[in-house]
Formats: sequence, structure tokens, C-alpha cells
Amino acid sequence: MADEFVVMNVVEVPSAGRIGFEEAFARRQSRLNDVEGFAGFELMRRDDLGDDGDASEFLVISRWRDERAFTDWREGDAFKQAHRNADPDSRPEGQRPTNSEVRKYTVVQSEPASA
Repeated sequence: MADEFVVMNVVEVPSAGRIGFEEAFARRQSRLNDVEGFAGFELMRRDDLGDDGDASEFLVISRWRDERAFTDWREGDAFKQAHRNADPDSRPEGQRPTNSEVRKYTVVQSEPASA
């Protein structure tokens, strides 16, 4: 069995656009559960940046059966459909990401929680 593959996109958004950014994800029409090899998705917000920070940091995390499953999704129609409204220029200025960095990892060890 291949190791699970995790993709994390670290995204910075102006603090004033935090709610709009989160709402955009809530409104999206995700079809990830229909994609072969998809294992999970999380949107996480970092809350320890302090009150004087002028940016919010998010992790957009997707988990895949293996790297091939991620690549197939990334190059396929499901990705294009999911991101057709994700053009940063189509968002209000305060909700546009100011920085984004994609990081890819192969899971080499995992321990599920016990019941």
C-alpha cells in the first residue's frame, strides 16, 4: 500500500478579510468526495498571531491516497471546476490572499486515535 500524501497550502489573508475567506470556502461546491484517491480536507486558521497582526494565516490541507491521486485531481476537470471562482482578482481586495505557499508531504508514519 502506498503512503498517504498530504498537500498544505499556507495562505495569508488580510485580517479584515478573514471572515470572507472562510465564507468563500463554506460556499464552495466541493466535489472532492467524488475524486478517486481523495482521503480528506481541512481548512485551519492560525489564531496565535496576536491582536496587532494585520494578516490571518490559514492552512488548506488535502489528504490523498498517494501523490498520483493528487496529481490526477490537480490536472483534471474536477480541479478546474472547483477553482473556477477562485481567481484572487475576483475577490474583494481585502479578501485576496497576500501570500501563498504550497507544501507537499508523504506520510511516513501515522497513529490513529484509539476508541
